Amino acid sequence: MRLAIVAAAISLITVTFSTEAGANGRAAGANQLVIGSNNELVLRTTFGVLLADDAGKWHWVCESAIGYSGTQDPAIGIMADTSIIAGLFTGLSHSTVDRCSWSFVPGALVKQVVSDVTVRKDDPASAFALTCTYDGGGGTNPQYKVQLHGTSDNGASWKTLGTALPRNAFVETLEVAPSSPARIYVSAELIEAPLHGVVYTTDDTGETWLSADVNLLSDMTDVKTNTEKALYIAAVDPTNPDRVYARTGGEGPTRLLVSDDGAKTWVERIRLTGQMLGFALSPDGKRVFVGGPQDGIKVASTGDWQFAQTTKIEIECLTAHATGLYACSNEANGFLLGLSGDEGKTFKPLLHFTDIEGPLTCATEAGAQCAAEWPALRDRIRSGSVAAGEPPSTDASNPGSEAPGRTGCACNMTQTEQGGASLVALFTATLVALLRLKKR
Repeated sequence: MRLAIVAAAISLITVTFSTEAGANGRAAGANQLVIGSNNELVLRTTFGVLLADDAGKWHWVCESAIGYSGTQDPAIGIMADTSIIAGLFTGLSHSTVDRCSWSFVPGALVKQVVSDVTVRKDDPASAFALTCTYDGGGGTNPQYKVQLHGTSDNGASWKTLGTALPRNAFVETLEVAPSSPARIYVSAELIEAPLHGVVYTTDDTGETWLSADVNLLSDMTDVKTNTEKALYIAAVDPTNPDRVYARTGGEGPTRLLVSDDGAKTWVERIRLTGQMLGFALSPDGKRVFVGGPQDGIKVASTGDWQFAQTTKIEIECLTAHATGLYACSNEANGFLLGLSGDEGKTFKPLLHFTDIEGPLTCATEAGAQCAAEWPALRDRIRSGSVAAGEPPSTDASNPGSEAPGRTGCACNMTQTEQGGASLVALFTATLVALLRLKKR
């Protein structure tokens, strides 16, 4: 069994590493839009973060200013005071309200792997961060330090909340119920064969946790049937804390799962052919949108679950808002970010590569760093080669390129630990390649 797991891991690693390319080992693109309580737009891309100003112009914040590099896709949250939090492999980064300076949160979050962050919709000065850091173990029994943390003062201070989650849980995402903020859901995979998902639920902000297994379409003994490899909490209904949405991760098929009893049982509502990179729930909770590169956008009422196709363009992210349905796509489909007023049938382009004004103007060290990096990035994204899907070379002799980095709970393992837990690293690598898909 163990050799079969390792063989599957090696195969998946080879496929993943050989198909990703771009400015940092990947093609340039956008993959998450976050809208703050003041309607500000923050767009995560494969080359940093883009901020929209009041005039609709987009300004760039480079990865190095935020505190990361490589192929990380940090979880992003916008606080009530407009400061931004970013969950990184090396801690939680927090910006000033003008986004010109960034620093790592001190204390218990120092050098912890932040798997996810979420801001409370009912109180955007409050947020939660979920950490999951490798903490020993070997063979097929890796152990993780998994903990919930919270802030109620716009990220100025953080404290550890409740009790730790089980040490064999590879956690992915968390969401808080808007109508019951003590109710929090956490999704994870249990690192054992056969691979399966689990959802942890708390009604007292992490003091106690209940768990329920979620079956995945996966068999780690045979890589050819390893279709689903991760479980992500997608949303919680705005008025019913027991209704929770989850999507599965993998190359496809992938599914939307819905629970109406607080994650105890789940019903499959739709199965996509490929990756479900986009999910959105309307602000009133009555309409649901799913999408991906192979499946376009499909929409249904949460009253009858009859999905209808609205477009077949490639989708990288979806966000529903009172202003309409936002989608990330690519230049071949007409926009990097677009807004639809008819549930995805048509889109008004909001962003092209050529629309990026340049780095955010800041008289800070971070501002100077981004200004220095901008000319090279500008030339690449405006030349058309990256936008057309012709990524830069990833040859090892090119000092500007780097292999995709590991993510998730195991990314802080030392070389000694990695050597002593090589099977863990290989097994975990099949999952961590999926982490960059979790917040779309």
